Amino acid sequence: MYGSLLCLSHDGFKTLLWATVANRDLNLLVSKKQIDIRFPSGFEADFKLDLTYTMVESVSTYYEAYQHVLAAIQRLEPETLPFKDYIIQCKTEVA
Repeated sequence: MYGSLLCLSHDGFKTLLWATVANRDLNLLVSKKQIDIRFPSGFEADFKLDLTYTMVESVSTYYEAYQHVLAAIQRLEPETLPFKDYIIQCKTEVA
């Protein structure tokens, strides 16, 4: 599905490349087993055309819907993260 999160590896998942589905043409998928993928900015160079990759797709969630929220969380300082006691430390008692 467009926007699905993909994990690619050429060495049995010892190293990982992350990407998303950029285009899924049903005719190309059936005839050539081909989809278009997009790497996060700056990570395209890690993909080598001369290697064979194994791909795993996350089908239970739609990554594109969450990527902006996840990017915003990455920019937060750990000390200022709202609800850090509950999100990070998994405290179950609410003050």
